[in-house]
Amino acid sequence: MAAPNSQLDTQLSTAPKYGTLIPNRIFVGGISGDTTESELCRVFSAYGNVKSTKIIVDRAGVSKGYGFVTFETEQEAQRLQSDGECVVLRDRKLNIAPAIKKQSVCTTNGAIYYAATPPTPMSNMPIDQFAAVYPPGKINLFFH
Repeated sequence: MAAPNSQLDTQLSTAPKYGTLIPNRIFVGGISGDTTESELCRVFSAYGNVKSTKIIVDRAGVSKGYGFVTFETEQEAQRLQSDGECVVLRDRKLNIAPAIKKQSVCTTNGAIYYAATPPTPMSNMPIDQFAAVYPPGKINLFFH
């Protein structure tokens, strides 16, 4: 097998098999916990017109250490990906990669589903037992 021809080939070969590449957006990893979105905007403005920045936080509002930067054009995002080896913020070398919206893959009875969340498995309860557990008229209570 031949070696990858470019950094983009390497990034694409290591990208998840399931997902959608988000145009104009890049993934930024290695962000310090006290970095702000305005700091990201300032740093990445050197590569093009930054449309938006987003730092991902947990339920308590604490940074997870990664985020996304969206540029006006795909060319600006690609320029950053090719020059991204040297981006440093708060003495940290940032990890730059294509932004990919991940999808779950779930196999049930030989079928494959691509969804944001896996489907809930159905019970294999025989229909005559179903009627005994959920008698007619009682099911409506769940929908009120």
